[in-house]
Amino acid sequence: MAATTARLEKRDRQMQAEGAPTCPKCGKPMRKMIAKKGRNAGNAFWSCTGYPECKGTRNFE
Repeated sequence: MAATTARLEKRDRQMQAEGAPTCPKCGKPMRKMIAKKGRNAGNAFWSCTGYPECKGTRNFE
């Protein structure tokens, strides 16, 4: 579990350095994700790093 947490933290720092937007709901940095289900399956979007407490998203532009 610690390895997963460390990997996610490293990815979040990289996204922030690359200019990832901030969450419109809580202000935390966002991470790029790929939708796995639904009508947007396979499309990229920004997800809040505070998930599951914050469910803020943005369209990937």
